[in-house]
Amino acid sequence: MTLHQLVIFRTIVEKGSFIRAAEHLKISQPAISTQLKLLEHELGHAMIKRKPATGKVELTPAGEITYKATIRILEEVEQLMDELKFLNKIRVNRQQLIKVICDDLTGTYILPNLVAEFRRDFPNVNIRIICTAIPTAERMLHEETYDLALLPVDINTPRCVQEFTYTINLTAVTNPKLLEQCKSNNWHDLPFILPPPDNTLLRRRVEAYFKKIGVTPNIVMELGSPELARRTLINEPFATIIFKIVIQEDLKAGLLVELPVPEKLPVAIHKVVYKQSQSNDHTRAFINFLREKLTVCID
Repeated sequence: MTLHQLVIFRTIVEKGSFIRAAEHLKISQPAISTQLKLLEHELGHAMIKRKPATGKVELTPAGEITYKATIRILEEVEQLMDELKFLNKIRVNRQQLIKVICDDLTGTYILPNLVAEFRRDFPNVNIRIICTAIPTAERMLHEETYDLALLPVDINTPRCVQEFTYTINLTAVTNPKLLEQCKSNNWHDLPFILPPPDNTLLRRRVEAYFKKIGVTPNIVMELGSPELARRTLINEPFATIIFKIVIQEDLKAGLLVELPVPEKLPVAIHKVVYKQSQSNDHTRAFINFLREKLTVCID
């Protein structure tokens, strides 16, 4: 007998049919029937009678007894899970600080709201966000002066464990003045701001995109900070490929306009790693929280 079988049995009874139970649990009806048969075989009694005319079910005397016991068992299991979650919070809250190193984009536009949400459940855990340039972040990885890192670089540092990656949408934008001057959206003619070569993952993806569309970009400036690129673009007639999350409000205000793209832009990839020697309950809780929140591509 398994908890899974008891959940299936309870759902059949409460939904009144095998079809509705299968839809609710999002598993096939044959799988429902198989698990019920296994439960009945182990207990030595039929639990349910089907009414062929209506498709509905009714409990046998043994089923009545088993259903009452099933409710008690599953309620006890739910209470157990709640108590263990509470215990995890207590264990996590004993540790006070997580040091997170990240690039400017993540530290400015992504982490602050996520940290605030996490700390509503774990108010005694303080998270220090350290925004830094990519070369400095890589040095900190080697020096191990961090607990967690969210960076757009390949990370091959000893004792660093990669947990997962998340993606951020890119968009091509320009200052409206540039379109007035050029009278053309031809990418061969546009002056571009690009991330510097040390921003390796993003720069590689941008360069690969230009190669794919057969354009040698006219690079007039290289800026590592998305916020600096945004401010420069608002004041100067340049174009760039930038994280969409950075310039959403500027697009709405008409300060910047999106460029038509020859082909769909790639997404930017960030990697989440932690220091193996610093793996503890509160760091693990924050990693699991980030994994859940960052599974969808960020706009």
